[in-house]
Amino acid sequence: MTDASQVVHNEMMKAMGRSLGRLQEGLKKYPTAKPESRYIRTMDLWRSLTVGKLGLQGIHSVKGIHGGVEGRWGTNVEYAPYVIDQNRQAAHMGRWWTLQGEATRLTPQVVKEFQAASVRIADKLGPMWTRTITIEVEL
Repeated sequence: MTDASQVVHNEMMKAMGRSLGRLQEGLKKYPTAKPESRYIRTMDLWRSLTVGKLGLQGIHSVKGIHGGVEGRWGTNVEYAPYVIDQNRQAAHMGRWWTLQGEATRLTPQVVKEFQAASVRIADKLGPMWTRTITIEVEL
């Protein structure tokens, strides 16, 4: 990699890592349990959505692909689709947020991370570089 492409790659990788952290930090809290519920929450699903060591069943990765950067964040908790997936959420879970809804709601924060990275790249590479970058977010 050339020095310029290494600067871009490094900043994009950092921006993606920070973006995943913003997703985790920005999640709405669990809705309060119904008073009549006798289910005791284990918080396994919540812990799986962390970006750190606690998320044993979590999905958290940042890697360079085809000249870009890919970030993955989510959960492998078996029952998660029935709780937080917009297409498979069980009817009685309707009070819960969905992972797709939260990703959409938090997308502006992710875009801000990459906009800040583009400014850092331009600052490092000098005035001949543009401060405009195209950001594609796929949910």
